[in-house]
Amino acid sequence: MTLGRTLRNARKQVGKTLRDIEGTTGISNGYLSQLESDHIKQPSPRHLYKLADVLRLDYEELMQLAGYVTPAGSISRHYPTGELSGLEGLTEEDKQKVKAYIQDLRAARQARKFSG
Repeated sequence: MTLGRTLRNARKQVGKTLRDIEGTTGISNGYLSQLESDHIKQPSPRHLYKLADVLRLDYEELMQLAGYVTPAGSISRHYPTGELSGLEGLTEEDKQKVKAYIQDLRAARQARKFSG
């Protein structure tokens, strides 16, 4: 999955418009639209950090999708795909709750990483 598609999917999952994200992050909706369309290949890490926070995404994963070297030292343009195992018997609502919980865990991990 591309950076743009990841951002668009996450924005839709949290139920926000481009203007909502603009209001929260200060990043113009035109720029956000270009990001989601994959017209901007390497946005600034500062923008990625703001978007990771607002969209409940892992900052390091966004950095990798944008082609930046991460602390692990790898460059990756691929987003891990596939469903988590064990979700097969859950309702769609329960699956969304599990995914939201995972995003909250990632956000908490990022907050700890940047506060210490």
